[in-house]
Amino acid sequence: MITSKQILSILEDSGDVIARNIVKSLLLIGLQSKVEVQPLITPSGKFTQVIIMASMGGQGFTLYGNTTGVGISICSQFKRAEFLKINSTEFGMGLKMVDAVISNVPSDWSFYVDRDWSQGWWPKVKSKYSSRKWIN
Repeated sequence: MITSKQILSILEDSGDVIARNIVKSLLLIGLQSKVEVQPLITPSGKFTQVIIMASMGGQGFTLYGNTTGVGISICSQFKRAEFLKINSTEFGMGLKMVDAVISNVPSDWSFYVDRDWSQGWWPKVKSKYSSRKWIN
């Protein structure tokens, strides 16, 4: 199994500073147990998209029993960060995960929420970060 330190090293070597900084921020807020990075790479070896999955539990957070985690797709080519999955039963952790992403992405990037099943949480987040561009 690849460690978080190895993931950061791979991202550092690839030159993907944004993905590296997001992973570092997610580790700082406690999502250390399971971090996966799935890069999509061009034939020339350049990362075109990085999917980051991080959770507090020992397994992927979408599995039964793991209550806190985030899945993000970072697409440098189109300057877009997509929130694929986010889940937390710990009050305030969802916002910490979103902030870990938004604070590490350049201001000219846009954000997209893949599926909003939050029953009103995402509109509040979008309002808090209203200065950022959100794709509906």
